[in-house]
Amino acid sequence: MKKLSAKILSFTLAAIIAAGGAVMASAETVRGDVNRDGSVNSTDALMVLQKSVELEVENFDEAAADVNGDGLINSGDALAILRISVGLDEPETPEEPEKTPLDYNKQELVEYYNNALKTAYGAEKITIDKKTNVSVHIDKLSVKSLMPLANQLIEQFAKPTAEKKTFNNGVAADGTKAKDFLVPYDLEADGAKEAVITETENGYQVKITLVDEKVDYNKAPKYNTQASLPLPLLDNSMISSYGASITRAEYDYYGTVLTADIDKDGKILTLNHTMPLQLEAEGKYSIFTITGSGGGTYTLDASFTY
Repeated sequence: MKKLSAKILSFTLAAIIAAGGAVMASAETVRGDVNRDGSVNSTDALMVLQKSVELEVENFDEAAADVNGDGLINSGDALAILRISVGLDEPETPEEPEKTPLDYNKQELVEYYNNALKTAYGAEKITIDKKTNVSVHIDKLSVKSLMPLANQLIEQFAKPTAEKKTFNNGVAADGTKAKDFLVPYDLEADGAKEAVITETENGYQVKITLVDEKVDYNKAPKYNTQASLPLPLLDNSMISSYGASITRAEYDYYGTVLTADIDKDGKILTLNHTMPLQLEAEGKYSIFTITGSGGGTYTLDASFTY
């Protein structure tokens, strides 16, 4: 009975609608312009009535149809549309829902991450606790007797570190800048293969996976350099004291992952960089031509105290 009464009311209103006027709307979506033709008129009211009694209606904008904002589409909205059409009320633009970081696309997430680091570095006072570690392994070496020398080189260059500094307005007491102490915040969106965000108890966690980059040993990987700390560039002076030289080498940075916990005010709380790496190289040692390959993972962990 209730449904029948609604139908009778709806069709009664439909009979009145024919006499309704029209008010022109702007090109953007406005409340009442349910068919998106740029005007609010009796046609829109009729479409609302048809929708309210569960008839099929084409080109129907539900966001524009709920004119009175009660979450329903019914004869009350049709009446509100008629009032607009004859100039008794003004059409309104529906309010856009407030955007949060959970709504960001890849480019926006990269910017959000960069800005969180930039904000931290520029804080009035911040303490950064940084730890790094490098795990390296050799897969192949053409001259096995040189394995001890190779391991000696690994031990020299692959050492864990731990350091803590306090910065006031981005500068420590010894003159070190926060950006130089930790990592840059210059990552371009093209350098991100993937960027995802999840909500946490304190805010959000952003995880960005960088694109794969293969470079010669004496060239820096573009995107890893913008965002993280790739291996230092090698030259023969670094190993000449061992009687060795490099003739060819290639680094493969395959999927560095940047993970940041950021609070709801945009302040970064923790940071992790995990950088897997593969290396193929050829060199000279005495009369030997040596080829080899290996890999490893560089990790950085940092916490921020404001």
